[in-house]
Amino acid sequence: MNSNLKELRKAKNMTQSAVAEACGTTQSAYNHYETGRRNPKPDMLKKIASVLECTVDELIREGGNDAG
Repeated sequence: MNSNLKELRKAKNMTQSAVAEACGTTQSAYNHYETGRRNPKPDMLKKIASVLECTVDELIREGGNDAG
């Protein structure tokens, strides 16, 4: 999931801080999601998906964005 978060964020040309602010969390917390140190709770996954304009499934899919 962490690589998907980073790929999707970069595809939107957003910084970690911008995504975190839009989701109502800190850049540090969001960084932990991207690096795999923490897993976001379901409500946070929904917020991140909304900000990145994708589905929760796209966020958590194994093997990156091109899997399918």
